[in-house]
Amino acid sequence: MELYEFVGEQIRHQRKLAKLNQSQLAELLDTNQQTIGMMENGKRRATLQDLVKLRKIFNVSVDDFLPKD
Repeated sequence: MELYEFVGEQIRHQRKLAKLNQSQLAELLDTNQQTIGMMENGKRRATLQDLVKLRKIFNVSVDDFLPKD
């Protein structure tokens, strides 16, 4: 699995834990639902700026989006 696919899975996991749909998360990130879907499916790489915003939204560390090893 590629890194960006792993990151996408973690974004989806955190979004579901927060009980947000893609549209709601897109609004919080100031983007659109298609972009969120593409990130979650590994079709678009999340930028460092995206991860910093997501960290704040979900109250987690940026490390939580990355593989542990």
